[in-house]
Amino acid sequence: PLPIGKRLSGLFAARVRALDAGARTVLLLASAERLGDPRLLRRAADAVGHLSWDDAVAKAEASGLVTFTPTVEFRHPLVRSTVYYSATASDRRSAHTALAAALDAEADADRRAWHLGAAAAGPDEQVARALEASAERARQRGGSSAAAVYLWRAAELTPDPGRASERLLEAARAELVAGHGPQARQILDRARASGLGTEHDADAAWTEALIHIVAGNVRE
Repeated sequence: PLPIGKRLSGLFAARVRALDAGARTVLLLASAERLGDPRLLRRAADAVGHLSWDDAVAKAEASGLVTFTPTVEFRHPLVRSTVYYSATASDRRSAHTALAAALDAEADADRRAWHLGAAAAGPDEQVARALEASAERARQRGGSSAAAVYLWRAAELTPDPGRASERLLEAARAELVAGHGPQARQILDRARASGLGTEHDADAAWTEALIHIVAGNVRE
């Protein structure tokens, strides 16, 4: 969900706060999972426990903020953002953990990796590797922008600074392939500042050269 300011979130936050814990939980799960599959959300709610799915959904729908059938639809995109960002960071991580647990490790590997990445509270190489694998699959499908996002989060969760910088370099390349030169340059600068090893100097210089070419700065 897109971050929003306090004034906009205030339009719906009071209605969210007025709901009981169960209804707020299913709303949070729905806001954290963009595809809006009620079956997945019910499995995630079962993983959370201590709530009645039918009762929680009925109360959430009665608020007028969301519908759950046939797919989850928020009344307005700002409602989704309000629900997500009005929750505590701990509750958001718990929601993503439950959603990851409800997804099949093979059939839904990429969505599961994304939720695991969102659930991580600190460096986690295992999750970083899962995100890196998702980035490679996205790249093979031609989804360079998605690959860049996966790699960026993977770098954030990488315990080793050198390996994190390498993943940032890969993210910069993916952004460049997607046609996002300015973003690629920002990520490349971040990779260098984070301690990119001298063995990658040539790769970094080559990436920078391509960024200049895409921008039309051929002389540079």
